[in-house]
Amino acid sequence: MKYIHKNKKRFGWGRRLASGSMIVILMTAMLQFSAGAPKAGAEILFVGQTTAAAAAVSASITVNKPAGVLTGHVMIASVMALPGTSNSVAVTPPAGWTLIGTAPTSNKYKLSNYYRVATATEPVSYTFSFTPNSTAVAGIVSFSGVDTKSPVDVFAGQANGSSVNLVSPSVSTNFNTDTVLALYGLQANQTTTADPAGFTGIWNVGTTNNGISASYKNLTNSGATGTFTATTGISVPSLAQTVALKPSAATAGVQYLATQAPFSCAACTSITATMPLGWKAGDFFVTSVSWNTNTSTLAAPAGWTQIGTTVTTGSFAMANFYHFAVAGGSSTYNWTFSASTAFAMVSTVNFTGVDDVQPIDVQATGVSTSGTSHTAPNLTTTNAQDMLFDVWSWNTGTNADTISATMTKIWDAQTGNASSNVSTAAGYELLGPSGVVSGRNVTSGRNAIAMMHSIALKPFLPTPTLITPTNNLTTPLFPVFQLLNASLTSTPQRYTIQVCSDTLCGTILTTYNQNTSQVGWTGQDALPVSGSNTAYVGSTDPSQSTTATYTAQTALTPCTQYHWRGISYDTGTTQTSNPSQIATFKTSCIPSAPTLFSPGANSNNIPLNPQFTLASTDADGDYLQYRIELCANSTCSSIIGTFDQTLTQTGWSGQNDPDSIGYYADAVSAANSTKGFYSLTSVTLTPNTAYWWRATAKDPAGTNLFSASSPIHQFTTNLSETVIKEGRILGSTIL
Repeated sequence: MKYIHKNKKRFGWGRRLASGSMIVILMTAMLQFSAGAPKAGAEILFVGQTTAAAAAVSASITVNKPAGVLTGHVMIASVMALPGTSNSVAVTPPAGWTLIGTAPTSNKYKLSNYYRVATATEPVSYTFSFTPNSTAVAGIVSFSGVDTKSPVDVFAGQANGSSVNLVSPSVSTNFNTDTVLALYGLQANQTTTADPAGFTGIWNVGTTNNGISASYKNLTNSGATGTFTATTGISVPSLAQTVALKPSAATAGVQYLATQAPFSCAACTSITATMPLGWKAGDFFVTSVSWNTNTSTLAAPAGWTQIGTTVTTGSFAMANFYHFAVAGGSSTYNWTFSASTAFAMVSTVNFTGVDDVQPIDVQATGVSTSGTSHTAPNLTTTNAQDMLFDVWSWNTGTNADTISATMTKIWDAQTGNASSNVSTAAGYELLGPSGVVSGRNVTSGRNAIAMMHSIALKPFLPTPTLITPTNNLTTPLFPVFQLLNASLTSTPQRYTIQVCSDTLCGTILTTYNQNTSQVGWTGQDALPVSGSNTAYVGSTDPSQSTTATYTAQTALTPCTQYHWRGISYDTGTTQTSNPSQIATFKTSCIPSAPTLFSPGANSNNIPLNPQFTLASTDADGDYLQYRIELCANSTCSSIIGTFDQTLTQTGWSGQNDPDSIGYYADAVSAANSTKGFYSLTSVTLTPNTAYWWRATAKDPAGTNLFSASSPIHQFTTNLSETVIKEGRILGSTIL
């Protein structure tokens, strides 16, 4: 029997030019440059929110859809519930909502958070159900610009003791522009008096026995966030969860972002480069400096690396430098000359998607003799999809009249039209396959000697995005892994999954390599070679890449923590990515041996059609099914009948999972679990006879393995007297 539980508790435990002696020379001719292109990847933006309260004990709570929700928006739902008649409550979300995590429960309260990616046909409201009935308060918030395939970067939850400070735990984010949510559940009809510092409030609602508060903050760099603290007017216990939403992934490959217009100075001892507006940590800057006197040497600021060597001709020189932007870094940098230098010029271009280990694939410099046409040096690239960046500098004031049609010109400036002035132009071009690059040319308005520098930027090969198991997820023993990656050339991808015993993957326990075997991999839809589909569609836009799915073919060890990462192989470029981030998951635990409530041990006068009552515990809080064995002896070596709920529901009653085929199991106490009832109808017992019984439990959506057997309990049936008169049975009396 296939068992699918829709609400598994699956989580246990993400500019200015310096002045001084510098003289700014106004450009005397046309200055052409790009003001900047939009950043790759969407910015996460708040769309709307709604809340609802169920003040009386109810079976469900309904929350309206926030206004403004469109296809692709990501909604986060937060539900705080207090059961009316139990020490625990199970929350069942509507179809299409995925559990993010459940903060640790406290005094029967539960804070559950879910996400949903909006479709084109969203309902007007969503209903969350409770078992047992509960008082509750809930809210839904929606955002745009969130990764739709794997919205949650990281999360963590904790319970707080009674205090006016509500603390949500720190998480370590993996992306610079995550949006972090602080979600609180208050164990009283209270609301917060202040959101965490720097956060924007979303909701703050209280009702009867509980309350919720939520706020968000857009981050600017990855790493540990630190804890966040909201406050309330009186001390109250609380549950808290920190959820970091992942921004939509950037398109793969090197991308041009923006350029800062060239600045110039005369008779200066230093020149200041201003970084293009809107830069973010991880962006790649190239700064080009040209100056009139090549007897003057140039010193770069700390953190900048020169590309190749300085190009010189006559009394002119040009040098290029790169730097990766860091969070909190400066937006201006000074280049210092060893002596006063006439007519220096500087400009910076900003790219993204450049390899952070080896940013420069190849580079070359050259000098063109006096003329109006200047050809950049040839290059032989070693990587597909390099970004070519060419810079020209002339020893006289002149603009570039034309530039090769394949290139995009990003600046073109001169300090004046005298022969002692400096001029510069630059352009970029996204290359295709690796190999020889030639033929880039510019023409100028007057004869000049030109210095050229050609730089091929190596693209950062993206690492796969891990979709599931997400961090700290509890999985079955045959977990389903899902991941995807972007392709630099939109060519088919294959994947490798590594399962490890430690957080650094220093010890790899097993590897599932799609290049070696297709067994276990499903959903392949790309044909890199003749034959059947053996790869997955890869796109430069990761949202258009196909999600790879692998189902483990050999069971992992129950109740064990594992770590995993993914690697992609691009069949077009034959490049292998670096390993992805590492996610942690825990395999489901086998349920405990059941507790037998009735018939009790050594009980007498049991009816001939007894009802068996039992329950168990499960460390993961899974819903359980049971198997009872009725025996003729004390060792159960002689079994009279087996009543297996995993095969048939006949005779079983009281099921309370969402599909009415399983029983809720508490993580600690069988007394707090929902009892399973089986009424014996298929076997006829004999009066005044001893029988024995035992049971095992199974979590079909977890380990799907039977637990150890319970202790064997003996019971004895009733005595009976049959009245026979004139050859007819008049009835039986239980003695």
